Amino acid sequence: MDVRVVLGIDPGYARCGWGVIQANGDKINLVDFGTIQTDNGVTFSTRMREVREHLKTIITTHRPSLAGVEMLCPSAEKHNILNVAQVRGVILLLIDDAQINLHQLPPGEVKRQITGSWIAGKKDIEKAVRDLLNIDPNRREYDDAFDALAVAISAATFDKMRQDKLFI
Repeated sequence: MDVRVVLGIDPGYARCGWGVIQANGDKINLVDFGTIQTDNGVTFSTRMREVREHLKTIITTHRPSLAGVEMLCPSAEKHNILNVAQVRGVILLLIDDAQINLHQLPPGEVKRQITGSWIAGKKDIEKAVRDLLNIDPNRREYDDAFDALAVAISAATFDKMRQDKLFI
């Protein structure tokens, strides 16, 4: 089994979480993670461009062969969902342009894979991700970054299951 670099993204326009892991069989190692924050004092198109440019740099730096992007949650705040959907479209196009294999994952499935519960909270996801990837408990980051790492782990797991023909 070859080592795969996997990018996980928790889409957003004010904050967009991202995480990069290496997956080798059943082993998963942390590479890097963080949050792209945009200024609410600029136009929405500028915010989308900032997210795209930051993610383009992350892709160029880490060269992922697989990306996982969290799908929109229907219960999200209605005034934000359209903007997040637009940013998500920019992200999907960027991934396609970079010719990276893509898995789109529903939030509940990511939660279940990481914590064992479909309804896990943000703190539960952060704790599980910190434990799985041995992240220093003193490292502070927005929950969007931990959500993105959870998406990357779920995408790697889903991809491995497909390679092993456990899931078609």
